[in-house]
Amino acid sequence: RGSDPDVGVFTHVDPVTHDIIVQDVTHLRKEKTGKGEVAKGGGKVTYVKGDDVLDNHGMKLKWTDFLISPDMMFVLFITDRSHQWRYSTRFNLWLYDLTTKKTVPIGGGPHYPAKTSAASWAPKGNFLAYVQDNDLYTQEPGGQPHRITKDGTRDIFNAVPDWVYEEEVFNSESVYWWSPSGTKLAYLRLDETAVSVYSFPIYNPDKWTTGLTTPYLTSTSMKYPKAGFPNPTVSAHVVDVAATPSLNLQKERLITEVTWTGADEVLLRETNRVSDRARLLRFVLSSEAILGKSVTGSVVRRDDGRTKLHLGGGWITAFQEKQPLGAMDLALQSTAYLDILPTKGGFRHLAFFANSSVEQPLFITQGEWEVDQLLHADLKRQRAYFLAASPTPSQRHVYLVGLPDITSQQTVSRYRIRPPIPLTDIHKPGWHSASFDPKGAYYILTKQGPDVPSVRVLGLDDPKFELVLQDNADLRKTLTRYVAPSNVFYTIEVGDKKDVIVSVREIRPHDFDASGQTRYPVLVNVYGGPNSQTVKSEFDLAGWHTYLATSLGYIVINIDGRGTGFRGRQYRCRVTNRLGVYETDDVVDAMREIRKLPYVDESRTGIWGWSYGGYLTSKVIQADSGMFGLGMAVAPVSKWEFYDSIYTERYMKMPSQNRAGYANSSVMISDGFRHARYLLAQGSGDDNVHFESSAHLLDILTKAQIRNFQFRMFTDSAHSISVRGAYRELHEFLIRFLVLNWGPGGLRKRSIEARMSDEERQKRDMEWVRREAAARAKEKRRASAGDL
Repeated sequence: RGSDPDVGVFTHVDPVTHDIIVQDVTHLRKEKTGKGEVAKGGGKVTYVKGDDVLDNHGMKLKWTDFLISPDMMFVLFITDRSHQWRYSTRFNLWLYDLTTKKTVPIGGGPHYPAKTSAASWAPKGNFLAYVQDNDLYTQEPGGQPHRITKDGTRDIFNAVPDWVYEEEVFNSESVYWWSPSGTKLAYLRLDETAVSVYSFPIYNPDKWTTGLTTPYLTSTSMKYPKAGFPNPTVSAHVVDVAATPSLNLQKERLITEVTWTGADEVLLRETNRVSDRARLLRFVLSSEAILGKSVTGSVVRRDDGRTKLHLGGGWITAFQEKQPLGAMDLALQSTAYLDILPTKGGFRHLAFFANSSVEQPLFITQGEWEVDQLLHADLKRQRAYFLAASPTPSQRHVYLVGLPDITSQQTVSRYRIRPPIPLTDIHKPGWHSASFDPKGAYYILTKQGPDVPSVRVLGLDDPKFELVLQDNADLRKTLTRYVAPSNVFYTIEVGDKKDVIVSVREIRPHDFDASGQTRYPVLVNVYGGPNSQTVKSEFDLAGWHTYLATSLGYIVINIDGRGTGFRGRQYRCRVTNRLGVYETDDVVDAMREIRKLPYVDESRTGIWGWSYGGYLTSKVIQADSGMFGLGMAVAPVSKWEFYDSIYTERYMKMPSQNRAGYANSSVMISDGFRHARYLLAQGSGDDNVHFESSAHLLDILTKAQIRNFQFRMFTDSAHSISVRGAYRELHEFLIRFLVLNWGPGGLRKRSIEARMSDEERQKRDMEWVRREAAARAKEKRRASAGDL
């Protein structure tokens, strides 16, 4: 701890009183275990009493989230939060003063419905920023709100993203960034005026109560740019909190990242519309410069994704991964930063830049594996901590690596790469995440698989320090009473030259027989979208696939082929301009090898997926390979012209630039849909993959007179299909489809059956399922009674 009283300090909320408690980890260890010494200055205090936080009527405020000011004199409380899209919400904002113990609404609230869509404190002092009705405000506690922008409308978004930037670029509810000194704000302005409106009907406006469909329907209208159609216009601005004018930095193309590297320096990354060329721009911003109207940045470096691969180019992904190092201590006056970038070999690694004007990085990690996430940078100890997809892509382990000394250019020039040091056991399969104490003395390590998760606090200065926050002992004990599937991870070499590696996770029934005397149906689950991953060493006992394996006796297999992440840029970008082609080849080729396994019933193999996985499922059925007898597609894209511009054009270019690619990547009717049984399901209120994709598929299936498929629409459900009980009903629909076509799971070898009618086969299969369910229920009762 030394002289720093903030080392290892955290907050938590009493679930009964709603008191906010401040405590340090050494005191918590003493409190929970009775062991160890409390550090000097350590302890536990009630920071805010829940009974003191009252609304305008003197009633206890029902808050759900809170934000503490840097000087710890004020707390922002959030109430009445409701979701709009995937990340964006609306809420009411309240300010609590620890000195007066008074709570006041911010932004003229509370409003019903709520109007505030983003809020945060400056990193220093107690200035706050918030967005209301698409306009940006700043305010000091006790002062009046200062309206930074005044043109926010349904079409103009200031400091918050519109739908497509929220979904495909920033994955966030806000697009504004405080300078490290807390004196300036950078923000984006998005103008959707030219973007076309997409509308879909709402049959029942009540998300929870059935039977309230209205005689005349309402509708949801949203600005949604589709491939080839106008995008929102974006511009970047900076405002000095102490001054009024706003400075325009840039106004063209896509802006995909904004990073403060110092008190007065900003890096801005922009790409062209189709995301295959990028520029990193550096802006030096004095208070005098902000009084002007605009400033031109200098180009630090350019990136051309088209030249990265001899296989036909690639794309530049919209990640926001820069970590400024000098911002941690402004007295150093350093603009050094870390980023995660592909090396010449195409693998994403930690890249160090000595200052914001350096063009070429110093890579501090290397190898044929990839860094997934930068967790923490510690200047004091000269370390960077990161999460890596290593030693295999299906795992996540925590590592540390030494940092160059940013105060000495000589040290930087003499830096030598050393192998990173693992903080987790890389000799055992694992999937981890970690959160670090800002002071760098402790970290919370969460093990998320493959076995029962656990959470521990570990010491970095004191390696012997360990505090178990959650070991899930009760869950471990409960699991001994139940059966569970087993997971096997392996790879398959596919392609004409067997030079493509495909990752596989096989989920096997608890009573699995590998001898070949029992033959199992195999259901392949895919997602397959660019840079995605489904083959993970995560704990997933309560998932639907666990049910299929343990209750129905099916084998479920996840497959990650070309286009997916964490095998390098060449593997990932092979699908450029040809979505659905190589992914289909890899799934089909992998299944061809899987069908050779002695325990696989070749007559009962299928595939299913959701969203991009539903699209890939449909393309696999279209391929008519004979490898799959059924396919289940949930909320699939059927034509890329129907999907949003930024995502689609990143991988496919504009339709006018790649007409043949768009045509080949569409789902087309072939004899595959006659030879396999097909299921299609989607929610009518899907704001992401619009229902027109399913409507189009139904139209071309009808034209081709294909009738051996099942379809179900889930009224008003969005992409997650969860409105009014739809999520469970969807899975019941899928289960019934599987049972009617496959019957029970593992079956002993038997002679070839005589031909049966569909009705006879369905009656037989349902009887098998009834008997199997009864037998498994008996087995579970015996296990619960301690007989096993």
